[in-house]
Amino acid sequence: RSLQPDVIAYSATTSACARACRWAQATNILASLRVIWCLPDMITCSTSITACERGSSWQQSLCLLVEMSEPDLIAYNAAITASAWEQSLALLSELERHSLRA
Repeated sequence: RSLQPDVIAYSATTSACARACRWAQATNILASLRVIWCLPDMITCSTSITACERGSSWQQSLCLLVEMSEPDLIAYNAAITASAWEQSLALLSELERHSLRA
């Protein structure tokens, strides 16, 4: 019997990439997951945004946030942390409009 990676394995791998500040690898893993299962879960998306934040790729973190169908507070917080102050303020305003708690 063959073992196949599941969304948990992908999430764990993007989390490892985030810890190592390897945002490009995390986003590649996320893209692979989209090809296999179409929609990654919230954890995988959020850890990919965190990888971008730790790798100082705030533009990519914003792209990932926009691509999420319903970003959660963790995703917003990671994107806010990654962004320049102007973009952080805009994201905070967006959070307030969506009634999520920052």
